[in-house]
Amino acid sequence: MHYHEAAAFLFDLRRFSVKPGTERVAALLDHLGNPEEDVSFVQVAGSNGKGSTARMTESILRESGLSVGLYTSPHLSALAERIRVDGLAMTEDAITDFVAEVKPWLVERAAAGEPLTFFEVVTAMAIREFARREVDAAVLEVGLGGEYDATSAVDPVATAVTNVSLEHTAVLGDTIEEIARTKARIAEPGAPFVTACEGEALSVVRGVADEAGAPVATVAGVRESGENDDGDDSDHALSVAYEGRVSPTDAEVTLSGEVTGTYRIPLVGDHQATNAGIAVALAPALRGGPRRCGRG
Repeated sequence: MHYHEAAAFLFDLRRFSVKPGTERVAALLDHLGNPEEDVSFVQVAGSNGKGSTARMTESILRESGLSVGLYTSPHLSALAERIRVDGLAMTEDAITDFVAEVKPWLVERAAAGEPLTFFEVVTAMAIREFARREVDAAVLEVGLGGEYDATSAVDPVATAVTNVSLEHTAVLGDTIEEIARTKARIAEPGAPFVTACEGEALSVVRGVADEAGAPVATVAGVRESGENDDGDDSDHALSVAYEGRVSPTDAEVTLSGEVTGTYRIPLVGDHQATNAGIAVALAPALRGGPRRCGRG
């Protein structure tokens, strides 16, 4: 099999409609020998900012000396952009080898009326690649929602919900509260849960995390007045302030709380300060070294 054939097979899976749930990707992972059991995962969900947060989390972990996988979507020009190990995209040969291995199983599933979607298969491909490369940790950007997303086939050692807004209401729910509950159900017992949600969404995600037994850390932006965006200066693991652009592509942010200091980030905009704060709050779950975990 050549790479263009493998890529065409994967893209052809887009004709199958999305069905919420992790059963299908879990079955593929089981077929592959459960590679998810060999990697420590961080899962990042949210309506906005989850891609930037995932990338900054990956950068912090790499700077601390870990080998780190990163799974994001969508890609801009090449499929391999979605799956990176230590900053380098998955090779075309690795993609081809994966498709050659799983294609007969996927064709059989489709013939039986249980096809997997493009996102489910690419998610499994990322997990398999991270295990094959023996990374210390991997950061997964959640695709749709949280509870029903393909990335939730893993048991993460830390999770985050950046924020919540009305989106994909046909799948996730008709209200902010319903969507927040769906996203927050990525929380795992004992795994740190970080969020920058506010108002009713914060109450909901905190309640879900508490029920799951996940310790909650909150991140809040600070306005020029020095007050947190939600008007409450208490109960925050981190407060973050955007200090402005320092180059065409970089900005400075100031953190206070469990971590203090002013730092330069390769992104601009007030919202990126909050994303950086979430990444900083997530990193300690893995920065001391890998902690292997598996389902059950």
